[in-house]
Amino acid sequence: MRVERIRQRPVPDQVPALAGYSPLSCRLLASRGLSGPADTLRLAELLPPDDLKDAEAAARLLLDALQAGVPMVIVGDYDVDGAASTALMVRALRDGFGAQVDYFIPSRFTQGYGLSPAVVEAVQAQSPELPRLLITVDNGIASHAGIAAAQALGMRVIVTDHHLPGDQPCSADAVVNPNQPGCAFPSKVACGCTVAFYVLLVLRRLAADWLTEQGREAPNLADYLDLVALATIADVVPLDGNNRILVEQGLRRLRAGAARPGILALLEAAGRDPTRLTSQDLGFVLGPRLNAAGRMDDMTIGVACLLTDSMEDARALAAMLEEFNQARKQVQNRMVDQATGLLVQAEGLLKQQGAEDSAEPARVRVLWHADWHEGIVGLVAGRLKERLQKPVVALCQGDNGLWKGSARSIPGVHIRDLLAWVDAREPGLIRQFGGHAMAAGLSLEEDSLPRLRSRLQDAAAALVPEEAWVAELTVDGSLNGEQFGLQQAEELTRLGPWGQGCPLPLFCNAFRVVQQRWLGGRHLKLVLQPEDDNRTLDAIWFFCPLDPETSLPEVVSLVYELAVNEFRGQKAPQLIIRAEVPAELI
Repeated sequence: MRVERIRQRPVPDQVPALAGYSPLSCRLLASRGLSGPADTLRLAELLPPDDLKDAEAAARLLLDALQAGVPMVIVGDYDVDGAASTALMVRALRDGFGAQVDYFIPSRFTQGYGLSPAVVEAVQAQSPELPRLLITVDNGIASHAGIAAAQALGMRVIVTDHHLPGDQPCSADAVVNPNQPGCAFPSKVACGCTVAFYVLLVLRRLAADWLTEQGREAPNLADYLDLVALATIADVVPLDGNNRILVEQGLRRLRAGAARPGILALLEAAGRDPTRLTSQDLGFVLGPRLNAAGRMDDMTIGVACLLTDSMEDARALAAMLEEFNQARKQVQNRMVDQATGLLVQAEGLLKQQGAEDSAEPARVRVLWHADWHEGIVGLVAGRLKERLQKPVVALCQGDNGLWKGSARSIPGVHIRDLLAWVDAREPGLIRQFGGHAMAAGLSLEEDSLPRLRSRLQDAAAALVPEEAWVAELTVDGSLNGEQFGLQQAEELTRLGPWGQGCPLPLFCNAFRVVQQRWLGGRHLKLVLQPEDDNRTLDAIWFFCPLDPETSLPEVVSLVYELAVNEFRGQKAPQLIIRAEVPAELI
């Protein structure tokens, strides 16, 4: 990771003391505007659904369908948020309300994202009886043609989504999206699963009398918070106050063993102890394994894993997902190596042209390769974005002749706005695009690829302030003495949950390198000694960008996380290295 500037996270003048927590922990909470650690987060403080536009209209449509006993279908998405949202709606409606409900997940490779007419046709084909109500989760806000196709068949359509809407209003019978015009719901960063959860909260209230008449107890929707927590972290939405409550409450249920058998089986396959689960495990252990189904094969397998009540079936499905994830890693490593080679070639060409002093590499990197895997290009873009600290667009050739790609961006560079700027000035250059500030998807013709690269540089020059291009890391100061100890490391895990918008603490120190060795040519294992300290600390640098043929110098300045490493029942502090920085920056 390239770092040009280190910024110290500002801390308020007054830092409240918290019983049982170190001054460092209190400072970390205060600097993030948090009033207390995870154990102070209460479900009763969750935002009410009152201001979520159309949530009641959607719940009334659901109640009408329940009372009429007509079939429904959930149309999800092929990422973790879409899979978790689908599982949430199917299980809650089926088990809690007695609904006749099925689901459909589009194929990333043949049908693409969202509720298209082709998806409506596939839903009709798989259903013994035409669903009378279609509910989208984590998609649908821009699916105008698909909504029209479903309505033309006589289906009512509810859209639950969190993505940014376009200029054309959504024509569904009910639209629940905190980002739609006129919605006063305070949390604009809810994931798709949270939006669906809120619709169920309203349905539970409206259906109370009907459930009593049916001899049913109202479902305890808190039982589904493991799914909401997983989707929130995996979709990398900011942890505002509401999301932080949802994640923490979900983690508590996971740690208590009150999770879906599929989640427990995935943790078992990964060798993780549910009782010690953190938000990082949701993002880096569970998330990739579920996502691997949608990237390598069919996310229906991931949804099935989340839906099953059988631990035996869950283990079999988790084993399949583990195989997909291992295959995904191999393909991703090959593609990252190829993309790195393309970058080296491009920089070498600049030098050959004598342009080293007169031009710099593109600020938005656009890379494409005919043999890349459509399900992995987003991961490649993300890996290179972290390394370069610049937006990256990675594209591959799709089955329909179009090139399909994923973009990943950095703070201060709204990638969807860049694509919209290009589209407004050259209509038709990009066939389709969508997304948000940090990630987007797009498709275009092959002969448009060089023009896209050029026009994205123009868009960046027009929209992005110069300050945004300085590669900056924000840190929480340096550690010393007992702050490197196990007690402080364990305390940090209790402060979270950490995630987007509520970042895991990062520190910066100078160290003497006692030992270093490469693991598999990609990860660097270290033993470090802090300056002015006799202790030694184990450290690991995952996906280290350095050349495996080189070594770190004897004294090095590093940005790192303080974590707990548990091996064979023994716990010890461990540093997770994030970047090497010039000594003058710290």
